[in-house]
Parts: sequence; C-alpha cells; structure tokens
Amino acid sequence: DSSCADITWVETISIEEISDQKNITIYPNPVHDYLTIQFPNNQTENYQILSFDGKIVASYVGGVPLNVSQLSAGLYFICNENRTWFKKFIKN
Repeated sequence: DSSCADITWVETISIEEISDQKNITIYPNPVHDYLTIQFPNNQTENYQILSFDGKIVASYVGGVPLNVSQLSAGLYFICNENRTWFKKFIKN
C-alpha cells in the first residue's frame, strides 16, 4: 500500500526530559575562570561550549569545574556532547 510512504515520524521531547534540564545548575554565572555544572544525580558528561552564533569554541571531556578563562568576554551556551540540554552563561 503506497499510502504508508506519506507518513512522517516526528520525535517529541517528553515532559520528563524538559524537567531534567531545569535540574541542571551551572555556576557562577557570570563566570570568570571556572564554570561548575551540577546534576541532580552527580553524573559526568562531555561538554561543548558554543558561541552566540552556534560555533563550537571549546570541548571538555568529563569532570568539572571547567576552565573557561581562555574565552573572550561574552554570551555563550554550554551543552552536553549529544546536545540534549543547553544552558546559557556569561563570561566576564
């Protein structure tokens, strides 16, 4: 039956995933040298820091705090390697 070829699958984000992101804390914000990420279950992930225009400016393999002293002053986003969560922060 050719009518099945017109089906489009859409991935949705569950309420649980959205609330999990709210439980991720980053501090201090604004930051000068070291940024700490805190999860409710103390998990460790790999991280990427993105510039305001979405370019990767730094990557980190596990562990916190993250040394961000090399970044220029400005607005950034931090996310996990899979980009399932994002947090905004300001570098002084």
